[in-house]
Amino acid sequence: MEGQKIILIVLLVLFFTNDAFGQLEKEIREFIDQMISDVTSEGWPEKMKENFGWDDQTISDHQEFRDAFQNYSVEIEHFVCNGKEVVVWNKITAKFVHEYPYTELKGAVPTNEEISWIEVWYYEFADNARQIVQFKMLIDGVPRMKKLGIRCLSRDFMKN
Repeated sequence: MEGQKIILIVLLVLFFTNDAFGQLEKEIREFIDQMISDVTSEGWPEKMKENFGWDDQTISDHQEFRDAFQNYSVEIEHFVCNGKEVVVWNKITAKFVHEYPYTELKGAVPTNEEISWIEVWYYEFADNARQIVQFKMLIDGVPRMKKLGIRCLSRDFMKN
């Protein structure tokens, strides 16, 4: 009988722990969906400052990016949540209309064409879904370079 009580307690703990992580994952997904909605909307600077705590420098940096890449959109292709750690695989699409003096695009001539690339965002959250402890971003710049004719790879690779 004692063994059955222990098994029941263990099962209840596992059930409620799993349910709590499920709730956290749901809240994190809602947070990220809202962030993407806000950053791609009209009035994004105010929304990002108010809802996500972006400072003036972050707003300024992103404004410079948005001046170069208009019609900016983010589409989540994959979302993986492991407790408080999240990886979001995004397809970014924008129209390259103005020089952008950073990254691999420094010196690239704007084409007024739409280009797409992949960005992978990594988040580590605190115990709640609204406090980001760590954020990192990985950008696949190869599609952008190929679309803009930037040669940093072999000619054979550029054909693919």
